[in-house]
Amino acid sequence: MTPGGTGGHGEAVPTVRLLLDTNVVSELTRPRPSAAVVAYLGRLDPRQTYLSLITVGEIERGIAQMDVPARAVKLRNWLDGQLLPGYAGRILPLDERVIRRWGELMALPAVRARTGIAVDALIAATASTHRLTLVTRNARDFGLFPIQIFDPWSFPAPEHP
Repeated sequence: MTPGGTGGHGEAVPTVRLLLDTNVVSELTRPRPSAAVVAYLGRLDPRQTYLSLITVGEIERGIAQMDVPARAVKLRNWLDGQLLPGYAGRILPLDERVIRRWGELMALPAVRARTGIAVDALIAATASTHRLTLVTRNARDFGLFPIQIFDPWSFPAPEHP
């Protein structure tokens, strides 16, 4: 069963609320995005998908670091004109509950031993606090946290005749 999607013949499957990681939403801005990811996202109920405020910050950082001004303008237009309005009311903030959960996650023995994981831990804390499945390609890092994850790159890509 695919988290948040529909069954093989279009029938509804149990609703799963999803938090999309930055690598998933960013995939849509690539010149040739993964067919599997595009197919997976196309089958989701948008009302059950969320973003972390951290994802907005990571995309903003990526735009600010771009060396190609035309590409930066294109991504800025996508962020401001499509992504943010498309997720209005479904961008989850870093509130006290999330930050406290983040502190708990950062104290896990497997996490303490890793460097550079604090930002991912904020996304994991958001997923954990709101009981969301995290949709990400980064199972290696997010696998350290007690959350449900799904890799949309493993979703079957549509067949082309």
